[in-house]
Amino acid sequence: MKRTLLWLITCAAISMSVQADTEPAEEAAPERERREVIEATDTEALLAAEGRYVHVRGVVRRVEARPSGAVTRIHFHGIPEPEFHAPIFERSLKAITDVFGEDLETALVFKNVIVRGRISEYRGQPQIIVNHPGQILIQAEEEE
Repeated sequence: MKRTLLWLITCAAISMSVQADTEPAEEAAPERERREVIEATDTEALLAAEGRYVHVRGVVRRVEARPSGAVTRIHFHGIPEPEFHAPIFERSLKAITDVFGEDLETALVFKNVIVRGRISEYRGQPQIIVNHPGQILIQAEEEE
């Protein structure tokens, strides 16, 4: 009995740890308040929002996968450098392609998209790391 209880507690702790790595509670929880929306072309505002959970809206320019497959980046239209991008790491890619299809280029390029998450900076460029498909919303034409 004690062994079974210990096993259940360990499984629950591991499950919660994995969820914390991939879906922070703030990102997974239903929205209780209106989130700040920043245009993907507003690099200054994006860099100023580092560390905050925001929605970034823009038109996807291209989707680029590294030859190693370790990271796929969604690049948005805007000022060439530093541009906003949304990297998807290999560990999260399958969940995202299960929702949007294997060809992310076809699914996202030239579409109005909102990416939700915490802003960080990588090599001087603002980014939101995409860990799950719920962070990407393709806007319908009526919503534009």
